[in-house]
Amino acid sequence: MKRAATVFIAFLVLGLACATAPQAERSPWHEVPNVPDGRYLVFPPLEPPGEKTPLLFALHGWGGEALSYGRLWHEALQGGYLVVAPQATPKPRGGAAVSTWSTSKADRDYLLQVWDEIHRDYRIDPERTVVVGYSAGGLAAAAIVENRNAEVAAVIFHACRPYAKPALLKGKHVFLLAGERDTSFNAKKAGAALAELTAQGVDVRLAVAPGVSHVTVYDKVKDAARWVLGGFAAPTGE
Repeated sequence: MKRAATVFIAFLVLGLACATAPQAERSPWHEVPNVPDGRYLVFPPLEPPGEKTPLLFALHGWGGEALSYGRLWHEALQGGYLVVAPQATPKPRGGAAVSTWSTSKADRDYLLQVWDEIHRDYRIDPERTVVVGYSAGGLAAAAIVENRNAEVAAVIFHACRPYAKPALLKGKHVFLLAGERDTSFNAKKAGAALAELTAQGVDVRLAVAPGVSHVTVYDKVKDAARWVLGGFAAPTGE
């Protein structure tokens, strides 16, 4: 009887220890509530970043999920960056509520609120600050470039044209990521955007993922991640 009681107590202590384990040990990310219907996910670096923290601000596309897109980039960057992924507030689209980005003042203010909160909570390295937007997220990325220009080092336009004005991209590092079979931003359109930005004096690179569409280019971020980790000068395998 005494032995049974001892075993029971041991299991109880073990259970309490598991139940009270820090959230950071159970998951590499945490969610932060924001404005009504708003939230953002934070994926901390896996190792102490040093004096300043590198940041990648990940903006999902139409109907996307911040958790999925943030995790994609956190893993692609091998946990070396703080990745912050805001969830777009739902908007009425075709009789349904769809989480996506727009050029509205409400979306801009929401993004800037999240951006400023992160810069208050962390000592961010402006020379290693990247904004990436997938599809409609490119609109949100352009809003950050326009309103927090001095705090951005690099921009990745993922399956979308470079929405930001070329003048605002001068002095930045720009990466265009296109799918070969993406009808909205294929190799031809991406090549034209590359030529236009280059003519404007923008430092820009292009990677075209072979055989993929607008949807399936979603996770083809290896070249862009290598570029980021290489200090915005890594070979892209174009």
